Amino acid sequence: MLLPERRHLSRTELTRLRQALAGRGDAAIPLVIRPPQFASRFATFLTICAALWHGGASASLSSAQSPAVTSARFVSSHDNTAQSEQTNMKRMAILGTVAALTAGSGALAQNSSYAHFGATSDTIRINGNTVFNEGDYTYEARIRVLAGSALGHIVSEQRDSYEDKTIGLAANGSYFMTGCSPDYATGTFSGTIAGFAADEWLHLAYVHRGSNVYIYVNGSLIETQVLIGCYGDRPDSWMSIGMFRYGAGYIPTPARPSFLGDLDWIRISAGARYTANFTPPYECDVSSDASTQLLLKFNEPAGTATLVDESPNHFVCDVGVPVYPGVTATSPTLGNTTDGFPACAPNENSSYAHFGATSDTIRIQGNTVFPTVDFTYEMRVRMAKGAPLNRVISEQRDAYEDKSVHLSSMGFYGSMVRGYFCGSENQTPTSTSLSDDWHHIAWVRSGSTARLYLDGALNAEWPSQPDCLGNSPDSWMAIGMIRYTYQQPTLPSFLGDIDWIRVSSTPRYFDAFTPPFECEVATDSQTLLLLKFNEAAGTTTLIDESPSHFQCDVGVAVNPGGSATSPTLGNTTTSYPACQAICDSDIDENGTTDANDIAILLANWSPHPKAAPRADVNGDGLVSSSDLTLVLMGWGTCP
Repeated sequence: MLLPERRHLSRTELTRLRQALAGRGDAAIPLVIRPPQFASRFATFLTICAALWHGGASASLSSAQSPAVTSARFVSSHDNTAQSEQTNMKRMAILGTVAALTAGSGALAQNSSYAHFGATSDTIRINGNTVFNEGDYTYEARIRVLAGSALGHIVSEQRDSYEDKTIGLAANGSYFMTGCSPDYATGTFSGTIAGFAADEWLHLAYVHRGSNVYIYVNGSLIETQVLIGCYGDRPDSWMSIGMFRYGAGYIPTPARPSFLGDLDWIRISAGARYTANFTPPYECDVSSDASTQLLLKFNEPAGTATLVDESPNHFVCDVGVPVYPGVTATSPTLGNTTDGFPACAPNENSSYAHFGATSDTIRIQGNTVFPTVDFTYEMRVRMAKGAPLNRVISEQRDAYEDKSVHLSSMGFYGSMVRGYFCGSENQTPTSTSLSDDWHHIAWVRSGSTARLYLDGALNAEWPSQPDCLGNSPDSWMAIGMIRYTYQQPTLPSFLGDIDWIRVSSTPRYFDAFTPPFECEVATDSQTLLLLKFNEAAGTTTLIDESPSHFQCDVGVAVNPGGSATSPTLGNTTTSYPACQAICDSDIDENGTTDANDIAILLANWSPHPKAAPRADVNGDGLVSSSDLTLVLMGWGTCP
């Protein structure tokens, strides 16, 4: 059977293929695939299909006809022997994938997630006193507006008729911007963006600078307006993303509709961030600083009820909750993977914290009662040459409990202690050179087993003591140097650099894995602490991106009496990127989509892809035929 040089298979071709895979039909009829791009992917796919058939079919690849023609011959040896359920699942998936291949090819870049506003009643309420800057300010977002949609609100901040700052946009490019109450004509202006394209991602910035406001689209100035005398703020303003109802004191009171489309991220800042045309930032470049008043990146999974505001305000953001009662509100959909714009530029670097003194410390405030059984402590670190074995992170309360990770230039280990109750559970330091190079370290506890991973490879494993599980209800925590009590001396900090650190209430790794890039390290319901150290030099309070939003004080000791110093922030990583231009189909991240990626995918065929998270190519929580389809679509074209 000859498969012509096209993406779509005929009904007859698909029938013959299914028969071949099932061990029926004329096994002497070869499947011949012509290049260029469809050939190698499909031929290799058929080979793998046959290999999966455990006695059901075998295949060979040849180029007997010509160098430009590849054939795959299936020889039937089908019998009625019962197969395992998982093998049958794979076989069913293969047939489904064959059909799915007709959908076209393409490679996915490494992406983040976005919020989809599919109804005019979709809304996110920003709780708290959102009295934002009444002078210069910047509202910016990466947004995609649904084709055919009418003018609707993206973001609104208002209090009765005293003040109002809003941004609205429609599919035809029409917009409105408000700098004070719409009761005043000078505070509201509108227009149409020339050449606006719906259903495409764009960067929109609304900047107030001096007496003027400026609108930028994809970094280019498209509108300037005079805005005079409309800068007031009410001390108890309300705010929402999407649908908005101003309140009983405003006439008229009906809800104002949400825009229809998608939001990748949104940031509100005090001050004018842009004074001329600019290159729009990638999501991983959009960080919080002292000027940031709200920052939402919408990377939470589907069903999340409260979003993470990464600004110093840490506003509570309620999904599907109206600002003012008496109106129906619905929830935008979270957990959608962006398909047209990557989160980071290729090979882009992030920043790190440099711990250059054993007194360097970051105090984690709040009740850091972290998990008692399963957990994952993971980080990307680089140790200084000759650095002694000291602490990276510690959680402790007197003699009751202690969880800590210790690193030196020549080894590392994790420690769990419950004082007088069970002694200590210390893994002997593993002698592995960590000097002057970035490494991913993970300490994982799963049930009665503890494991240490270095760069995704299992380094040590030991039985964990069941009695060493206690937590004090008022634990303390620090990165670097820590002093447990007033009576004890300080315990020194590690010496080196830390790119990011995440603590989770679940074992994230069970087997060897590919360490994540920083842009892949997102917060979820299991995240207890997440610091990425992308703040500028001199920052005194760091951003914890976990739902806990712990206040993290730079250079402040957990207990007074010890001399504490500040690690240095604002250092750019030079040898390990925050993101890499890796196709989702390149599961093993070796720079090409090939048979190794399919092998990893099939080996991890499961509803819980924790051992190989990247095998879940489409991020739906399953390793299934949908992921197999995406890998095949990336074959030969990604990268």
